[in-house]
Amino acid sequence: LLSFSRKNENDIDAYVFHQANKLINDAIGKRLAIAESKRPSSLFDYGNTASASIPLTLGLFNHKNTCSQVLLCGFGVGFSVGSAIVPVSKSFTFQNLDI
Repeated sequence: LLSFSRKNENDIDAYVFHQANKLINDAIGKRLAIAESKRPSSLFDYGNTASASIPLTLGLFNHKNTCSQVLLCGFGVGFSVGSAIVPVSKSFTFQNLDI
């Protein structure tokens, strides 16, 4: 996706992966050399929330800086995968939800 969009890892402020398995998410992050601070997770607190995992994680992620580009990646059984780079407003910040 980065290559297709002519971007590199430094152009992306946060990477939000589907939250099904911490081991897999950590392995992907390490293999792609993505800093842990750029990989928010809701898995520890909420477990596998299926298709709600990406929006849930976005809502809970309290980013210290404003974001301009976020990469979202959902994946499932087998080889199913969907990814998008989402531009967000320079004034957009993720806020913690009081749940």
